[in-house]
Amino acid sequence: MKKLSVLVAALFVMLLPYSVFGYVVYIEVAPSLQFSNIDGLQFDISGGGFSWSNSTSSLYLTTATVNVNGVDKTGAVTANWSKSNVSSPTTGFAAVDLYNNDTATPLVAGVLASVTAPNAFTASNFRLADSTQMNGKYPYAFTVSTITFTGGAEYVVSAVPIPAAVWLLGSGLLGLVAVRRRRKA
Repeated sequence: MKKLSVLVAALFVMLLPYSVFGYVVYIEVAPSLQFSNIDGLQFDISGGGFSWSNSTSSLYLTTATVNVNGVDKTGAVTANWSKSNVSSPTTGFAAVDLYNNDTATPLVAGVLASVTAPNAFTASNFRLADSTQMNGKYPYAFTVSTITFTGGAEYVVSAVPIPAAVWLLGSGLLGLVAVRRRRKA
């Protein structure tokens, strides 16, 4: 029995250094976004001593099926999209830059990309690009929600919905205008 315990412990110690990738982050785009206006997406990576030398990133084409925490999802990228991993060894800055080489082929809803590293890290400071705008920025409001799970996280980029209070206020103002017109007539 003691030999079996020693053998199991030895196998554990031998296999431990080979489990290189232990944390994965998925970036997903929701159907509420105006995809015809998006031709780039950037986000920063921080935490966990992140370095591109021991990490990978992937793009997911629309033909791909991606398993995110046990749920199969489709890819969001058309064939003309590219990615580059950006880093600065002196500042520790790391980022992913995704861009469309052909604006005639926009994104679709689904999983856009993933980044895998040995330690936990976070994605932040999401930026959407639109080359048709003077400043190059996506002209609509968007939000990023985070779903964490064992061994990773999923960041979902979606449009900011117009709150119900705004619709209620607008319909109330229209009602007041209608009442005022009736009184004048």
